[in-house]
Amino acid sequence: MITFAHSTLIAMTIHMSFPFLARLAATAMLVAPLAVHAAGAVLLQGSNGIQVTTEDVSAEMQRMPVEVQTKLLTNPPQMQQLIDNLYLRRAAALDAEKNGLDKNATVQAKLQLARENALGEAWIAQVDATVQPSAQALDTYARSTYKAEPKRFENPSQFQARHILIMGKTPEARAKAEKILADLKAGANFEDLAKQHSADPGSAAKGGDLGWFPKGRMVKEFDEALDTLKNPGDMSGLVESQFGLHIIKLEGRKPAHMKEFSEVREQLHTEARNKLIKEAREVAIGKLQAQAKGDPAALQSFIDAEKAKRN
Repeated sequence: MITFAHSTLIAMTIHMSFPFLARLAATAMLVAPLAVHAAGAVLLQGSNGIQVTTEDVSAEMQRMPVEVQTKLLTNPPQMQQLIDNLYLRRAAALDAEKNGLDKNATVQAKLQLARENALGEAWIAQVDATVQPSAQALDTYARSTYKAEPKRFENPSQFQARHILIMGKTPEARAKAEKILADLKAGANFEDLAKQHSADPGSAAKGGDLGWFPKGRMVKEFDEALDTLKNPGDMSGLVESQFGLHIIKLEGRKPAHMKEFSEVREQLHTEARNKLIKEAREVAIGKLQAQAKGDPAALQSFIDAEKAKRN
């Protein structure tokens, strides 16, 4: 269900860099119960001067993760719940004002905090907008990182294999597995026997084919058996694991190799932008912090007084 809690999703990446902004979500519902709407906005729900428009819903969705937005667009009842919540939030805020709750000192403090956080968020966005690296600068960073950190961009070695799994480790299960292994050594078709006998539902129908996978994907015993198979067509003996008894056939190997620069270029461009934005934020925040003048004696007095209250 989509609830007021989605307000807490606002600008999560900004909150990570500027922690005090995280408190905005907790009080966001107290701000501006009535909205100013663009001329093209379509009314979705309203009464007594309270309106929820397409523009409001779009703005609310922008505060949510992409996956939540996608679910909303494919689930009309949840979308309606979001609209209902927007209306109720505004109706509750308007009713609170009519009853003078906005004059309450605690509420005023929360409203002030929400205002400060909203402005702080806008300030961070303004700082971010000053970061405009050229395509050449991004590419220079990307290429230098690609060359300096090759391990980051290494594709591990890969295997392609088939297997036949016999469930259990009883004498009967082992006898069945040994019979299949003997038939394979005598020339029986691996794929046919996998379809007939393998207890692995994911691969049996494909003749036991597990596709391509890196080392470490399978259980330890399976991986160790694969290491002993050097050439396509090589076949293991019986391999015991937590799942039962396996017979493994190697279909192919791909050695570890570096990803092409073209594969990681956009990833590194994004990394460069984020790094520059982070640095710009740190510089801007540092300038503000440098203007602050603290009073250590007053702080200690406050701490002592608070401790006394708790004794």
